[in-house]
Amino acid sequence: MDIQSEHYITGDTAFGVEQIGVIVLWNKAAEKSLGFPALDALGQKCWELLAGHDEYGNRHCCENCPLREMNLR
Repeated sequence: MDIQSEHYITGDTAFGVEQIGVIVLWNKAAEKSLGFPALDALGQKCWELLAGHDEYGNRHCCENCPLREMNLR
């Protein structure tokens, strides 16, 4: 998948993961807003790279991501 393809160019931050959570798409806006170049992000497990958490320190990102699980159903 070519991240520079015209189909994936948008001003909005966008990234995509495969079923097991490996990042396969990372656009320029994601590079800018999330701070990781595409070459560093692609192939990484999303929960390990992003390590998302709320303002209280509770983790949102994990291997069993609820958003990814819902999408798989």
